Amino acid sequence: MHYRTLRCAWGLATVLILMSWGLHPTEAALVTYQFTGTVSGVTGSVYTAGGSGADGFDAGLNLSGRYTFDTMAPHMNPPPPPSGAGGASSQQGYYPGSIRAFDFMIGTYASGPQTAGGSSVSVGDLGARYRVDMALLGDAVKGGLPALFTIDLFDSTGTAFSSVALPTSQPPSLASFNSKEWRLLFTGGSTVVGRLDSLTPVPLPAAALLFLPGLLGLGVLAHRRRT
Repeated sequence: MHYRTLRCAWGLATVLILMSWGLHPTEAALVTYQFTGTVSGVTGSVYTAGGSGADGFDAGLNLSGRYTFDTMAPHMNPPPPPSGAGGASSQQGYYPGSIRAFDFMIGTYASGPQTAGGSSVSVGDLGARYRVDMALLGDAVKGGLPALFTIDLFDSTGTAFSSVALPTSQPPSLASFNSKEWRLLFTGGSTVVGRLDSLTPVPLPAAALLFLPGLLGLGVLAHRRRT
């Protein structure tokens, strides 16, 4: 009886933790990373001196966001060449459709929840690049519509990766890259660019952490009754 109670409690804990992540048990391959950054430059019509974000952008605004991807997404090779590159690399892992959802804020400008259709992750590129492209729809800023948000990490030594597999529970370490950029592209050619300051896994939600001590207490109680 006590074993059955404890087993049911562990099962309930698993379900509650997955629900707190917004996932179902059958979607356990989904992983969420969160990121922060700072605007370093703005070009085009979306620039506003002293802008707060929704009314236009200026250097110094803070970025925060997160994205959820499927670690089981299939690998496609060769990938299309990244923008600004001379051609595709056979040593690059390309995972189209791997991004399932994302959102971000730059100052007062919020992307809102995105389903991330057409978004992708690229890994490797001769061991040097981790790139996330997130196609988005959102509110216009000074007449420009957002089209693409990109995180682009590059290591000039080409040693950041030894595999083209997708990272899973732990994202790439920013210390491995000497270029850590993000970009928000708008229609009409306007761009907001900045440096990426952090890239970390989303921690276990506080609700789940509060639940775990109660679960452990239930296990101790069952053990005492049994003995």
